[in-house]
Amino acid sequence: MRSQAVQKANDLLGQKAYLALKPLLMQCISEGNHEALLAVKLLAATRGTGVRENAFYSLLAWQEAGLETMLDLALTAPFPHNLHLACDILSSIAIGEMPSFKNAYQMEAWQEEVTKRFQDASVFTSKAEDILRKLILSLDEADIDHLPSVLGFRFWFQNPKKLRLILSIASLRWIAVGNKVIDDYLQLIVNRH
Repeated sequence: MRSQAVQKANDLLGQKAYLALKPLLMQCISEGNHEALLAVKLLAATRGTGVRENAFYSLLAWQEAGLETMLDLALTAPFPHNLHLACDILSSIAIGEMPSFKNAYQMEAWQEEVTKRFQDASVFTSKAEDILRKLILSLDEADIDHLPSVLGFRFWFQNPKKLRLILSIASLRWIAVGNKVIDDYLQLIVNRH
């Protein structure tokens, strides 16, 4: 049986009723359970401008589970905007800053509630960096080639720390030395002697 929040999310997407978004997001955040998270994920996966952005930011109310959901959305709902939102939000948190809310016009109570539930971004810096690393290292070559254009011109100049973080993670794609490489190298040495 579907939860009330999931049903309302489906109804909202069917109607394209943006005015119903704020109360629905507030209800989901108040409920704070897995079903409410699924409803917000459903909204974040939509192509609707304004709905997706606010739903992505709402995922912060679920803390680690919300950050993991951003990763899932960026990888499974392959819209460039999902990748942009995930990278923008995760990189802000990874450098210890609270992401700046976009498209939050007349939604101050919602923004306050998300901020209150997420509270201190610095607590999640390593988790956000790990998730961002997973995201960038999971991208196809074509997606990584288009990353600068997906993130947009403004992203590259708004915060040098975020830029360095994204570039350092992206560079790991070509210089990564993980356990498998080290094990193979050690096996090669053993076999040669």
